[in-house]
Amino acid sequence: MKLDDLTTEGSSLDCDRCGKCCIDTSMQLSLDDILRLEKLGYARKDFVRVKDGFYTLKNLDGVCFFFDAKPRNCRVYADRPDGCKYYPIIYSLDERRPVTDNEECHRASTVTELELKASAPKLARLVKRILQYSPKKE
Repeated sequence: MKLDDLTTEGSSLDCDRCGKCCIDTSMQLSLDDILRLEKLGYARKDFVRVKDGFYTLKNLDGVCFFFDAKPRNCRVYADRPDGCKYYPIIYSLDERRPVTDNEECHRASTVTELELKASAPKLARLVKRILQYSPKKE
């Protein structure tokens, strides 16, 4: 694992591609995420919604706009939002540190403490970017 490029790829996370994280998602988006997905030809209005003062992924029929339910995969996996890349590691604003989303991801327990610690600076920067470009700021 390269700590500079920490995402759940190459980590100890043993994802079984159940797709639960893509069901009724409220994954927050940074402006970088939105622009990257628009470059792929997707219209912002199709995949972005505003929820609780933040840009989030839009759900269609209860699943993420980009989730293809039959093969259980993401249509934009290589360019997916940064929050999706780190998931099930999330940044707890209450605890002010990375934690795993044990409630939603049944494989979250496979993430190591080292991976949680290594994700802290990158997740903090992601949270800052999300807060900086929230609809409240525009």
